[in-house]
Amino acid sequence: MASHIARHSYASHLLKGGVHVFTIQVLLSHNASITTEMYTHVAATTFKSIKNPLA
Repeated sequence: MASHIARHSYASHLLKGGVHVFTIQVLLSHNASITTEMYTHVAATTFKSIKNPLA
C-alpha cells in the first residue's frame, strides 16, 4: 500500500511539474496510457483551484 501511495505522489508531482504523461508512463512501467492518465484527474482538480492573478 505504501508503495502505491509513493508512486501516485511521484506521478502526480511530475504531472503538476509539466512532465508529459507518456514520459510518466514509461517511468512507471505502465503498459497502457489509460493507467497513467488517471493521474491527470488529480492534476486537473489541482489546477482548477489555482487563482489566476491576471484575471
